[in-house]
Amino acid sequence: LSATLVSTAGTPNARGGSRKIGRDGYTLAAKGSVEAAPGFGLRAAARYILSEGQFNDQDFDPASPTFGMVVDSPQARFEQNALYALIGARAETLGGCWVHDLSGQMADISRDSFGPTGRTFGHKGQRLKGSYVSTLSLDGPVFAHGLTFAADVERETFRNTDPFGFAFTGRRSARNIGLVGEYRAAGERFNLSAALRKDINNRFADPVTFRIAGAVDAAPGTRIRAAYGSGIKNPGFFELYGFVDGRFIGNAGLQPEKSTGWEAGFDQSLAGGAIRFSATWFDSELKDEIFTDFPPPDFVAMPANRDTLSKQQGIELSARVQLGPQITLDAAYSWLDAKENGVKEVRRPANIASAVLTWTAPGDTTSATLIVRHNGASDDLAFTDPSFIPVTVRLDSFTLVNLAAETRLSGSIKLFARIENLLDETYEQVFSFISPGRSVIGGLRIAL
Repeated sequence: LSATLVSTAGTPNARGGSRKIGRDGYTLAAKGSVEAAPGFGLRAAARYILSEGQFNDQDFDPASPTFGMVVDSPQARFEQNALYALIGARAETLGGCWVHDLSGQMADISRDSFGPTGRTFGHKGQRLKGSYVSTLSLDGPVFAHGLTFAADVERETFRNTDPFGFAFTGRRSARNIGLVGEYRAAGERFNLSAALRKDINNRFADPVTFRIAGAVDAAPGTRIRAAYGSGIKNPGFFELYGFVDGRFIGNAGLQPEKSTGWEAGFDQSLAGGAIRFSATWFDSELKDEIFTDFPPPDFVAMPANRDTLSKQQGIELSARVQLGPQITLDAAYSWLDAKENGVKEVRRPANIASAVLTWTAPGDTTSATLIVRHNGASDDLAFTDPSFIPVTVRLDSFTLVNLAAETRLSGSIKLFARIENLLDETYEQVFSFISPGRSVIGGLRIAL
């Protein structure tokens, strides 16, 4: 059983603004499990979350000098209630070689937004899901085999709770059945896997997606790996049917996003494992990408599918070095080339890098971590023209430095502290949204 309270006065998030965007969160959670018989267990979990906070709107007054930008919006706030629950059972047969897992989940979420005159919009949604996973593991003379079959049945419902009567407030629903089969093989120097998934929808086409992957030890300390697969993502209920008076309307004609991609790379271990290095090249395509459009004559935001391809390719590098018995350095870098119909995609920095230096005292009684993260410059779209024709703007690069430490005061009590954005960097990840400045957090962790 656990209870959590998080409260923050927040910081301004509008350029030149002074309104602090605060947030309060209350969480009550419980979970438990029991071994009812040898090889048979039951589990259950529940979580309730109440969230309250403020937000700022964008200025869509054509006569305003801040048109299209985020501005202070007094009394704009939201309330969200969410209840999640899960029950499950797990059984092991054939001496543990064949494992069965059956579970049921539910989620019930409601959200309301308010302005100076009262409630402005809201929606409610529920999800029920049942899942069965059966995994058979067999040892062979040369390598081990694994077979998995999974099935899940999901039903979701959604409705707007528009207080003004402009939106359809009836209940919408969707059903999905997913069937999955996977084969795995693992030897002393290799492993491979292949998986298929069939989705049966009541609203969209019934697609088949797949993934194949493999890895082999090419030399001592060197592993080469590759993977290829496809995926699909159905539009969400808010994208299909959501409504915010005068600002957003859903699009019931949306189609799922579809993607294919591959990756290849290697992992290298040196100096008895004290140095580890990985490199991965990836390439993917996204079809029917969902984006936000502002169609005339009203220019109200509406999601739509793109009729062009989104292509992404790049490289990811990572390294871990044990500098001493208590000091570790982790570093990572990624380069990304993301284009939509040959044009650079927005909010996709070409360069991202990070470094994490960790010191741990003998006996793990105290630790300290220094984190440096760098985001390269990127483009964004600004709707600062009353014609609602988007203008490309540049978001500057930024570097964040965070520092964290903790020490054990006793067997069950830890004292911790951290400083986020130590250098108080001013930056934007979305046009005209100012990100938080320096913050200092400290406290106690008590295990009961």
